[in-house]
Amino acid sequence: MKNISVLLVDDHQLILELISESLEAVGSFSVTCVQTLEGAFQELSDHGSFDIVMLDIVLPEAVGLQEVKKVVELNENGQVIIFSGTATETFVQNCLDVGVSGFIPKTFTVDALSSALKFVATGQKFVPANFFTYRGGKLGKDRYCISEGEFEVLQKLAEGLANKDITNMLSLPETTVKMRVRSICHKLGAENRTQAVLIAQKSGLV
Repeated sequence: MKNISVLLVDDHQLILELISESLEAVGSFSVTCVQTLEGAFQELSDHGSFDIVMLDIVLPEAVGLQEVKKVVELNENGQVIIFSGTATETFVQNCLDVGVSGFIPKTFTVDALSSALKFVATGQKFVPANFFTYRGGKLGKDRYCISEGEFEVLQKLAEGLANKDITNMLSLPETTVKMRVRSICHKLGAENRTQAVLIAQKSGLV
């Protein structure tokens, strides 16, 4: 089985050495290291796409959304993840919106990092479950395919309201509310509305 090719972009030599050696020791990765954004651009231009680009956003050069978008475009046949200890929720969400495949914090263990990279290499998006703490995070709704209408009902469920109360507050037929509750439970993998609220709270949805 072909190794997952990784371009690691970080300006700390120690991090480059430790992560590249650790990932290659796992046996499923081949890692190329660069210390600057310009070095990443050059590597991608010269050698084409990598399966995954791990991009730190604190480099000698300024790394904003436009720079991230350029890395995504240059690595068009692979994935890009933000690999940082300082990324904010808003910045990560904006990066996801321009094509980044996820965020991996530097607090991860090697095993967790390896598992996340393998997951991303399959074309999936990865963000730690507890990273998005704001209510109604877009990623959370996308992850569970929750529609806007279902999210409105989910918010009311989280407030402890009964179907009849939700019907009155949202001006919806009670049959519609029941259908949305049933759909929410199905999409969240919950057995009942109480469990659905608990899952949604744990995921940062509400």
